[in-house]
Amino acid sequence: MYQNTNGLINETIDCVPEKASGNALIKAEYLLQKHFGKNLTILRLAGLIGVKRHPGGFLANKKQLKNPNVPVNLIHQKDAIGLIEAVLEQNCFGEIINGCADEHPKRKAYYEKAAILLNLPAPIFETEIKERYKVIDNSKSNSLLNYKYQFSNPEWIFTKAYLPEISIIGAGPGNKNLLTLKAFEAIENAEIILYDNLISEEILNINIQAELIYVGRKFGDIEDQQTRQNNINILMKARCEQGEKVVRLKSGDPYIYGRAAEEARFLTKHKLPFTVVPGISAALAAASSANIPITERRQSNAVLICTAHTSDYSTAQLKGIAEMLNAGNTLALNMGLKSLDQIIPKLLEVCKDPNIPISAISNVSRPNEVILSSTLVNIEDDIKKQELQMPVVFLIGAEPIR
Repeated sequence: MYQNTNGLINETIDCVPEKASGNALIKAEYLLQKHFGKNLTILRLAGLIGVKRHPGGFLANKKQLKNPNVPVNLIHQKDAIGLIEAVLEQNCFGEIINGCADEHPKRKAYYEKAAILLNLPAPIFETEIKERYKVIDNSKSNSLLNYKYQFSNPEWIFTKAYLPEISIIGAGPGNKNLLTLKAFEAIENAEIILYDNLISEEILNINIQAELIYVGRKFGDIEDQQTRQNNINILMKARCEQGEKVVRLKSGDPYIYGRAAEEARFLTKHKLPFTVVPGISAALAAASSANIPITERRQSNAVLICTAHTSDYSTAQLKGIAEMLNAGNTLALNMGLKSLDQIIPKLLEVCKDPNIPISAISNVSRPNEVILSSTLVNIEDDIKKQELQMPVVFLIGAEPIR
């Protein structure tokens, strides 16, 4: 609503808007002041930037733009909210206060850089000798509210140090009550959630406002895994660089068959901020659900968590796994339902004990959880009698407590 004076403008100036929109704002202010009087504080905010308002899209690909070298007046979304909170917390009413960043970068350089960062065509400015501008003074917000701007320089939105942290989260076996508090809060506050196949509806429903993007892989999918992972990496990077709060949601624990290592290396390479939030591995949740002590004094002092999907299970590998079981250790086997015909014979061959206990737990921790306890020699026949839904975790070598 302020006119161009080619100088500094504070709240005491008489507004002479140069556009219809400015006149409308003046009228709105007048009507509000007339109605609320001293119970009203008006915040006059500069151009808004922030989450979903990255300046790279404002002028991208536009041509014949004027005023290339004038200072820009912008405020980050976090500071707009911060000013509102400061007014409420300090009960500061009956005022008119400008909200604008401390720094005022040049228009052409700022918007060219912003567009390039989003891989958009840069705007094209005309060369002008005489330019019209204004510089919004925010000193009243500093002195009256003692407010310190988080984005005092609008160019900080371009720097990785000010990007929101990406959360790589372990969602556990599917029951939302088994999430860590840190995981729950990150999901609640997310704006983008990239989620895998086994994430339950109840966990996705924690945040119904976020944009949900399925990036999972089901048993039997033929999509190239590296292509899929590259797409996930690109999505995380792009959405984070736009200032959005990204959650990468994985079942179980991110670093236990969650492929978080590939994503962490990618984010580290590109110097993007991230945190990994642990989740309860399905093997551990299954042990608790079925009352199976996978380690116990004088019984087993180690547990091996393995999977039937990350290897071809050569004879040497299977023999090594079987030897651990034979030594009295417990095995937790993920994703082995379709590979039992390869695994069980080798375990029997090495251990030579058909009565070693084995439990199959389907849909661990969920309402449709099924627990089937058997022995090595009988487990395949028992599963034929009671069909189990994937995912299934097998715990081998420890008896359930009944």
